Amino acid sequence: FSDIGEFLNDEIIKCAKNPDFDYTYYTEKFKNTFHIINNALGQESFKKFYSSENRHKGAFSIALYESISTGIAFNYDSLKNISPSRIKELIEKFSQEQDFLTNSGSGIRANTRSPKIVPLAINFFKNG
Repeated sequence: FSDIGEFLNDEIIKCAKNPDFDYTYYTEKFKNTFHIINNALGQESFKKFYSSENRHKGAFSIALYESISTGIAFNYDSLKNISPSRIKELIEKFSQEQDFLTNSGSGIRANTRSPKIVPLAINFFKNG
């Protein structure tokens, strides 16, 4: 796919047409993932972290949203009992990873960015 929107549309249609798609499972996974993220950072969850100021600021970051939510969703079982302060620490550390920063800067298209940062996040959050 040359466009991430086209890919997402196709995948959503596949799920909608699949009679075996487990809506309950994925609804719970979605809720649980964002519950963890919200408990850790609330409204700051997907804003860039500035370590020099020890705070999150700026606009909503699509790159952080894509990577953090997917990384936590894939690793929910190993993260569900970790304290919100540890999740916050992990998110802040991830957002400073050089591979993330290199592949998520302005001007990097989603179809280039996502295949690099999503696997990075899945691996990063694997061990909590």
